[in-house]
Amino acid sequence: MAEMFGFIKNSSGNAVISNRIFETVLYNLFLSEEALSSEIYKEALKEKNRFVQNGHLNMEVVLERFVIHFNDLYGDSKETFLEEAGREAKSSF
Repeated sequence: MAEMFGFIKNSSGNAVISNRIFETVLYNLFLSEEALSSEIYKEALKEKNRFVQNGHLNMEVVLERFVIHFNDLYGDSKETFLEEAGREAKSSF
């Protein structure tokens, strides 16, 4: 069907996307299907209402959740953050 509609063509027995426009559209289609079926996406949908209230992003809630997740990831770390080291890393970009 894809060949019939011109999305792909036969090139020496291989299916090849006909042009860059179709390539981009098909690529985005397959990526969006994968993203919508991922567990991370499903969890994000559950959390969305927590962060967006009355059509506006609630930054207070975003920052509160950031602290919780940051502590989950790095709370047991024995290393301390050295501000000077962070500045040096930033200046190297």
